[in-house]
Amino acid sequence: MQQELPHGIPKKTKSSMGSFRRNQLIFIWSWLMPPIISFLIFGAYEKLSSIMMAFQNRHGQFSFENFEYFAKMMFNAEGDLFVALKNTLTHFSVGLFLKFPFQLLIAYLIFKKVFGYKIWRYIFYFPAIISNIAFTTVFKQVIHSEGLLGDIFAAFGWPFPANGLLGNPATVTPTVIAYGMWDSLGTQMLLFCGAMVRIPVETLESGRLDGVSASREFFQLILPMMWPTLSTILLLQITGILEASGALLLLVGDAASFDLGAHTITFWMWSQVYAGGEHMAGAYTRVCGVGLCLSIMVMPFVFFVKWIFTDVLPQVEY
Repeated sequence: MQQELPHGIPKKTKSSMGSFRRNQLIFIWSWLMPPIISFLIFGAYEKLSSIMMAFQNRHGQFSFENFEYFAKMMFNAEGDLFVALKNTLTHFSVGLFLKFPFQLLIAYLIFKKVFGYKIWRYIFYFPAIISNIAFTTVFKQVIHSEGLLGDIFAAFGWPFPANGLLGNPATVTPTVIAYGMWDSLGTQMLLFCGAMVRIPVETLESGRLDGVSASREFFQLILPMMWPTLSTILLLQITGILEASGALLLLVGDAASFDLGAHTITFWMWSQVYAGGEHMAGAYTRVCGVGLCLSIMVMPFVFFVKWIFTDVLPQVEY
């Protein structure tokens, strides 16, 4: 026996349910279509075009000359690609083993509200607010031979490069890395502090009642509980190993970066396509060929690290 609805409540018909479902699908697809179109154009089409161009010369003819160039310049100690890869790995290693722990330590000290933590928080986040052009201009003036740092060295009688730290092949890369230490500190600091704030206060208070020291609290309580955030940031950083670089264009310049041997992989690719002078070639196919070879070299390492982070190391949830 069919149950009747109370008086005044309309009965939902099959057509009304179908209309609601149709409107729901239209709404969902209206939001999904822009990212799908963007992926097809700037993702799939771009990657497929890059792979095809890697097997072409400048005239669009099928050729392996890009791979020959890679083999010649990558395994030559004086080649641009070998120097670029060495500098890229230097930037990456310093960022992973020095910059990353330093950023984590600063975030922990701010989280613990050490003396003057509010002032330090603004100081470390200051480079993220100021324009890169203005900040690099001030930085270059400070470390110049006639700037503040040069005057300090002269006052103590210490030797200082005549061309400044950015004009000496032995000091240009460490100087660019030192600038990047402060320049990128603010963003990571916010992410780490946000992950630490999410840790339950009861857990930390329980540890303090049990006499846990600050070092044990950091390594045995805070780090494991913020591991999801740490693993995500580390994985993104390792995935972008070939993108490790610095503000070379603003600090050193195009031609000077190559003359001083300070260029990286990303800077070399930019210079091959857009830069002026002798390094300008508009060599899209060469860049695609070199990029394909480097991606094949790095891909096993990235997948291995991803497997370690997701399947081997324990995941902490709370």
